[in-house]
Amino acid sequence: YFASDRQGGKGGLDIWKIEFKSDGKWSPPINLGPEVNTKDNEDAPFIHPDQKTLFFTSDGHATMGGRDIFKTSLVNGKWTKPENMGYPVNTTSNDNYFTLLADGKRAYFSSDRKGGQGAQDIYYLDMPENSMTIPLTMIKGRVLNTETGKPMPTKMYVVDMETKKELEFVYNPDPKTGEYLIILPPSKNYDIVIESEGFLPYTLNVNIPNQTYFYELYQQVSLKSIKQFDVVVGQEVEVKNAFYDTDADVKTELRKSNEAKLVQTGKVDVYDMMLDLMASNDKEGIEYLTGLIEHTDPIDGVNFNEKENSKIDVVSRTFYFDESDESKFEQKKVDGKVVFSLPTVNITEELQNKKAGVKPATAFDKNALAKFSKVFFDQGKSELKPIYNKELDIILVTLTQNPVLGVEISGFASAEGTEEANRELSNKRAIAVLDYLNHQGIVRRRIVAKGYGATKDQTAAKEEGRRVEVRVVELK
Repeated sequence: YFASDRQGGKGGLDIWKIEFKSDGKWSPPINLGPEVNTKDNEDAPFIHPDQKTLFFTSDGHATMGGRDIFKTSLVNGKWTKPENMGYPVNTTSNDNYFTLLADGKRAYFSSDRKGGQGAQDIYYLDMPENSMTIPLTMIKGRVLNTETGKPMPTKMYVVDMETKKELEFVYNPDPKTGEYLIILPPSKNYDIVIESEGFLPYTLNVNIPNQTYFYELYQQVSLKSIKQFDVVVGQEVEVKNAFYDTDADVKTELRKSNEAKLVQTGKVDVYDMMLDLMASNDKEGIEYLTGLIEHTDPIDGVNFNEKENSKIDVVSRTFYFDESDESKFEQKKVDGKVVFSLPTVNITEELQNKKAGVKPATAFDKNALAKFSKVFFDQGKSELKPIYNKELDIILVTLTQNPVLGVEISGFASAEGTEEANRELSNKRAIAVLDYLNHQGIVRRRIVAKGYGATKDQTAAKEEGRRVEVRVVELK
């Protein structure tokens, strides 16, 4: 078995096989066909000694991000649909060259995941028993207000994007802790619609591959209001994901503590139990079992500081309300009812782009950065004079021609008056220019504005102090 991009393939690299015949000659190469090969790349084939189980790397099948390792079996002369090996074999990074020992107990592979020594590192994994029977994904997460560090009342809807049906096994955030639990079957794409008090609804999209292992994803969603001059003009959604295990022991009442230890030591196959309970729709049993799981692996044991924990992946999106009028909202139909949401944040896609180093286009006219203007005001006033519209319109043309650039607005006052009064007046003058540009179509995402109070240059004329400086800048 080998990989090649020769003619006759399905796309990029394909997996082929060649047979050594009894006459001592090799057969012509045979493409493994569309069940295995896609229009993208399939590489690094490894055929198990049983000659029926093939492992390979692909970025064409449904992955968790980058390249993932897949497994397919030869049944009645045909290859089965490839299954994603899931975490911890696969991550959102590039995982390759899976090799399984003949007894099936240990595997070796390479990966450029976080926490390694360099680029592609070699890892080994002791394979779990009966791993093929645990295909569930469990997301343990919490929703917090970034400014307060505390949770807020939140409602979550999880929608299967194929059936458009709302999932039942969603445990909404606890009002006291902000923690939630979601149980997801594999090989599906899901929208998680979140409504948090004090924020506009938003949607996270996640892709769960056709994995063969159970895995847990720890997640923290943080919401932050974006303000300009104490006015809320937008919101930031930050999602931190971690494939993480913790040995933290949780003190609880005796019975649950003993049962939790059975789960921890593997004496109870909790995930097989979960499958049975889900099949029988035993909600009371599921509630109790998920409680045991929470006790064995509490989210409080996860360090979500990405500077201290190399296992953390971060995706963030900032929404500005002047870019999010009713026409920009997405209508999410959830079991007959409509939920309005800000544009969807595609977690899987954005992590893949981040890993691949994909960045938005940043080309612009370098001469545009030379654009600068001063707008002057009457003493004690903050009303914008019409005579400055023409100068500001020149700035507008530059910004329109260079959509990746922004504008910095700096307000000042002369030295008369108190420090507090001058600060307030400089703010109002900056706001006057901000409002003019905003009303002309420059969205707040591209505007940085601040009032600085009285000018620091004591030798400058008083008229010079009563100004706003406007300059074109690169957006950070």
